[in-house]
Amino acid sequence: ELISYAFENHLKGNLEKAKIYYQLFIDKGYINNKLFNKYSVLCYQNGETNKAIELLNQSIDIYPNNPISYNNLGNMLRDLGKAKVGKEYLIKAIKLKYDFAEAHYNLSKVSIDLGEREEAKISLLNAIEINPNYV
Repeated sequence: ELISYAFENHLKGNLEKAKIYYQLFIDKGYINNKLFNKYSVLCYQNGETNKAIELLNQSIDIYPNNPISYNNLGNMLRDLGKAKVGKEYLIKAIKLKYDFAEAHYNLSKVSIDLGEREEAKISLLNAIEINPNYV
């Protein structure tokens, strides 16, 4: 599958090439949740915050039941100082996939940012129970 070239280049650190492939597939109307999520992360890492958020919102519009997009958007919003809004997206990710350890972990971080220590503790314990690697 041609899209694998974009993913391979991203994985190998060929970020400009990956970005070209990602945009090409989107311009051609290729709809793939993994494409939107990987491209959004790449944009965010390159400081293209608005583009990253736009891609995740498109992903959510197309794939409203995919928790990865909600998790990524919630985490980005937290990083941007919008913890309260980010928390809503993380909760949605967990509602869609309760055993999504990364979303629980990110919810623990956002809860700390909001001063919700008990909720942070519960979220972190949930993440560790699902995936002990979060220790």
